[in-house]
Amino acid sequence: MKRRTFFALTSAFTLSTMMSASSAFAVTTGEARSLVENVANQVLTLIRQPGAPQSKTGELKSIMAQSVDMRQVAGAALGRYARGTNPGQRDRYVAVYQDYVARIYANRFSEYSGETISINGAQDFGRKGVVVDSSVNANGQTINIKWQVRDNRSGQPKINDIIVEGLSMISSQQAEFTQMIQQLDGDVDAFITRLQTLGT
Repeated sequence: MKRRTFFALTSAFTLSTMMSASSAFAVTTGEARSLVENVANQVLTLIRQPGAPQSKTGELKSIMAQSVDMRQVAGAALGRYARGTNPGQRDRYVAVYQDYVARIYANRFSEYSGETISINGAQDFGRKGVVVDSSVNANGQTINIKWQVRDNRSGQPKINDIIVEGLSMISSQQAEFTQMIQQLDGDVDAFITRLQTLGT
């Protein structure tokens, strides 16, 4: 199975570390496991539905809103540049980011080739949250995936990072965005405008 294919199945739901350490991290292993199973089933069901990948963007965005604190995810992806944004910029960026993620990964659904996700267990790491261990199986190949789940500020469990074969997805996206902003001489507004056009 292509690594890019797996990213298409999971990236949209797992792209964050928390921007604040003040949240309560009381999610249980059962809650975390249930969340991961639910998200995986929803995504696989959506992918298997007939229709062009682009037609699934709206439903994918809805699933993301239910499973991820998108404001915190977006801020983590923006990295150090998030500190210099004003409230108006942040609101605009978060809205554009949500559309971007849904659009990019809906377009990649065409790479799906029948993978299945197996949940192997969950372990509580205290303030770091619960890590749900799982694997993607396809054509005899197995890839290990660890999902990090923590409570958001409203006390709801949310997926906030995923590690695929040792690679943090949020770190990968943060590096990509940082490079793009640097190419724009640190202009966050210009970056937001560019993000609106990517994947269209």
